Amino acid sequence: MPHRHTLKLSMGEGDYGRLLRHRLFRQTPVASRESIVSIHYDTRTLQLAMRSVELSLRRSGSSWIQTVRYAENSSDAESLMTEWTAIYLNHFDFSGVENAKLAAWLSQRKIISRITPIFESNLRRTTWQLRPQPGVVVQAKVDRGTLVSSGRRESLIDL
Repeated sequence: MPHRHTLKLSMGEGDYGRLLRHRLFRQTPVASRESIVSIHYDTRTLQLAMRSVELSLRRSGSSWIQTVRYAENSSDAESLMTEWTAIYLNHFDFSGVENAKLAAWLSQRKIISRITPIFESNLRRTTWQLRPQPGVVVQAKVDRGTLVSSGRRESLIDL
């Protein structure tokens, strides 16, 4: 029976070079490459983050996708995140969010009027299908790019 596990690691430029020189990465052709542009939102007082809610727009071709991610149990740091996506039509619309209480809270004028961009990410995602041993497939994705917030720019490399 297949198992799926997710592990996220950050690395520096030197680590990225060493990763690409590893035998598994050298011997495996790149499965795909894509550019990912996302804008992440919250209120200036981070009211969404305090409720374990993430709101973002991601460019998909010529359109934008709105994503709301939230923990069903915000007091549990290990809680699985629920994700809802919809086409962005030039305004935030939370009517499709399955958690009715959260959708109502997000749609309140006092919340929606305070939502503002917090940071933007411009990433290049490279994906490999690694086969470390017969019968085992590991999908490895490296996101490499920049985060921009309040005029500051930070490099990012995540595996």
